[in-house]
Order: sequence, then structure tokens, then C-alpha cells
Amino acid sequence: MDNVGGEISDLILPLMNPNGRVPICGQISNYNKDIKYMEMVSEEGVSDPQTRKLLKENNVDRKRFLVLDYENEWEEAMVELSQMVMNGEIVIPETIDTNTFDPGQAFVDMMNGGNI
Repeated sequence: MDNVGGEISDLILPLMNPNGRVPICGQISNYNKDIKYMEMVSEEGVSDPQTRKLLKENNVDRKRFLVLDYENEWEEAMVELSQMVMNGEIVIPETIDTNTFDPGQAFVDMMNGGNI
């Protein structure tokens, strides 16, 4: 899964095995650049022409993974997942704070692993 993009992807992509798959979700290194998301996740989103050629030769599948691609399945999924939660098949870990809620502190705690 490629969440980062940029320099990290540039270093890793040439190491992909033949017939490998790279789900693209994010590309955070490019968030502040004036690049359209669909361009980032396309073949042209691989900056090095040699790497693009290698990926094509090795049949490496590099495609975006975006939850909106599955919008037509949401209702069915929500019903199924809700039933699984109610039946105890899925246990959702959570942190419950009974004190005065401080969103800033909750975020800091989450980032430090202090809560879920």
C-alpha cells in the first residue's frame, strides 16, 4: 500500500516483484503540490521514466484505492458490519473519557498511542 508517494515510492517501486500490485491510498508527500490526484495515481505519477518502463515490463499493477469507488456497496456493507458488531463478531476497541472532553488533548493522546 502506498500512502506516501514521492521519494519513498521512487525508491521502492523499482524493487517490485513481477506481477506485483500496489494499492495507492493517499500520496501524502504530494498534498501541498499543485498536482491533481488522478495524475498522481496514474502511470505519469511515477516520476522516473526508467521506473515507469520497468513497472510496465514487469506487469506491476499500480492502482488507486478510494472508498468512493465502492459507494454503491455502502448500504449493504453497513447492514452486514452492523450485524457483525451486534453479534460480537467484530469488537470495536474504544477509549471512553468521562472527564471534560478536550478535543486538542484527545488528538495529542491519540497520536501518542494514549487512546484509540
